[in-house]
Amino acid sequence: MFWESNPIRIFHSEIKITESGGWVFRELEITNPQILSYFKANLHRDENGVFILNHYRDQMEKGYLEIGGPVVNVVSIEEDRVRMETGEEFNIIDTVIQIWNNRILFLIPRLGAWAMANRSMFLQIASGLEETDNGFLFSPDKTGDIPPVLIPNVSSIDWLEPIYKKNVAG
Repeated sequence: MFWESNPIRIFHSEIKITESGGWVFRELEITNPQILSYFKANLHRDENGVFILNHYRDQMEKGYLEIGGPVVNVVSIEEDRVRMETGEEFNIIDTVIQIWNNRILFLIPRLGAWAMANRSMFLQIASGLEETDNGFLFSPDKTGDIPPVLIPNVSSIDWLEPIYKKNVAG
């Protein structure tokens, strides 16, 4: 069998995600857009953390990341869908949204790691926020079909949350 003769190599990748969302390998920032896109598109999580799953010929490897900030950017919100730069989408009601240090963060449901609104998304969201005693209300849908989402303003972030599972009644 393929997996018996070609085990998955597991290691610490020496890649750190910074508080500002930068990717750093051994003290050098990774700036190549193709490499960053590949890494971000191949993020996964298991009981040991978030890792990049890399396929090369007949080999596979899991390179674990040190998470110290948001792993990807949110590039759009259309109606109830949040879209990340990787093309992955999730329903806005299936996430947690928080404001931290003047950044709008979205908890990626399948990763339990955070995504950050890019600059244009931040401006779009910020212009529609209504301040309340408990944080901010954001209305993703101008028609009112989708209820406003409460976004708390928090003083600290655990960059790697336990896997987020929505409580479903019933």
